[in-house]
Amino acid sequence: MEENDNVNMNVETFSFFASPIFKINMPEYVDIVREVAEETLEMTPQDEEMDDLYPTKHSMTFHAHSKIDDFSREVIQIAWDALNVQGYNMQKFNTFYDSMWLQEHHKMSAMEQHIHSGIQLVGFYFLDVPLNSSRLILHDPRPGKIQMDLVEQDIKNITFASKMINFEPKVGDLFFIPSWLPHSFSRHGNDEVLKFVHINVGVDYSGQIDQNEGYCTNEPIII
Repeated sequence: MEENDNVNMNVETFSFFASPIFKINMPEYVDIVREVAEETLEMTPQDEEMDDLYPTKHSMTFHAHSKIDDFSREVIQIAWDALNVQGYNMQKFNTFYDSMWLQEHHKMSAMEQHIHSGIQLVGFYFLDVPLNSSRLILHDPRPGKIQMDLVEQDIKNITFASKMINFEPKVGDLFFIPSWLPHSFSRHGNDEVLKFVHINVGVDYSGQIDQNEGYCTNEPIII
């Protein structure tokens, strides 16, 4: 068959089971979050030498640090909103921080494709993004499509056939994606360090979560 210039435009196309990706630029928090993140990194034990294939440094979690209260409150609310607009009954749930930590990616570092279990959302807040930094890559999560896929017409175009999408982050960008959406980072191509905050967000029934500490605090109910 050949391409038909007289396509029947009465044919309806439906698109369901989408992969939502949320992005907002929040540069007003970059300086204070960087300060707290770097202080926490200095207190975090590190290996004497970074890995040759994945030269990275990771801090301990710091979502409850008092200096970033405003940032933490706004981000956890954005996470709640991101789930709410998808159609989930979030009146029954709170969002809470499972973890929030700094990642430093040195030249030629990368992150392989993976997902996160036990949480609902994964976030990235970018603090320092030098030229030729790693790109955030999001992969098609549907195993059936991956198994039966055809060759794309043009991989530079974003279509229903696309296997992955990449984003070039900017300083202050906050991304949220579902935890089930496979993601990775391409190789970092600059001697200057790429720095971003990795955020994991969970949910629990309303009233059960201490938003400052990020864990369940209610006492068991005895019947």
